[in-house]
Amino acid sequence: MDEVIVAEGASFIYPNGNVGVEGVDLSLAAGELVGLVGANGAGKSTLMSLLAGLRRPTAGRVDIRGDLHRIGWCPQTDLVNWSLLVRENVSFLGALRGLRGRALRAETAELLDIVQLAGKADTDPQELTGGELRRLLIACALVGRPEILMLDEPTSGLDPVGSATVMKELAKRSAAGDLVMVSSHDLRSLQDNCSSFVVMKDSAMVFGGSRADLFRRIGAQQEISLHVVMYDDSGPGTRVPELVWTSTGANAFAAQIDDVAAAAPLMRRLLESDTVASALFARGDLHVSYLKGL
Repeated sequence: MDEVIVAEGASFIYPNGNVGVEGVDLSLAAGELVGLVGANGAGKSTLMSLLAGLRRPTAGRVDIRGDLHRIGWCPQTDLVNWSLLVRENVSFLGALRGLRGRALRAETAELLDIVQLAGKADTDPQELTGGELRRLLIACALVGRPEILMLDEPTSGLDPVGSATVMKELAKRSAAGDLVMVSSHDLRSLQDNCSSFVVMKDSAMVFGGSRADLFRRIGAQQEISLHVVMYDDSGPGTRVPELVWTSTGANAFAAQIDDVAAAAPLMRRLLESDTVASALFARGDLHVSYLKGL
């Protein structure tokens, strides 16, 4: 795939001396759906603004190999034109990206339908809820078919259906060849939809690569979760006393295993017991890795 954005040693230090991003080396290609992950203050928004050309790095470089006017941007803040109606906000940006007449009206209507704002097309943005404002910003980012999409926590404040609808549309754009980067704390959604990931921690990029590479990494370093359901409340400790078991529900228990090689023998011992109804283990979860600091 063609490289669209390349960062080499990109850093940004704010005027007050705070480090926003430090030494990022990254290459993003057309057709990628990139999940940007990290705790609050890790540098996600600063990095995204550098990659979108909204800030210049104070050190290193960011090369955007495309038309800066063809970048769709969805910020965290509610950056809308309060003097325009909902429909007019989307149409205004569509016109700036070259849409005219019937094509502009059709795409505006289509996007308002996708973000579930069709019924509020002629509403003053000040009358929208927080979640509805996020939907308007998403529509503004998507209008005009920009080849690069940068969305900073676009699904924040959306209900599950709205969030799923947005991610479905972003996946569709990516499949059509657009570069899409989206940051979110909805790690399950990113895990299910993104083809690659960038992970930020303390202003530095600690991972940048494919979904498969990320899951090989987190799978190799994670403990295995062993989950057991009993026919009675006796607990699995009588069969496997070497593990620390925690009750997770009625006759249900869980434990963590550090040694991957020990998982299968322990499972076999549990299933040989007449009191164990089921046993399973799992490994490689982005949510768990995030909580543990990757």
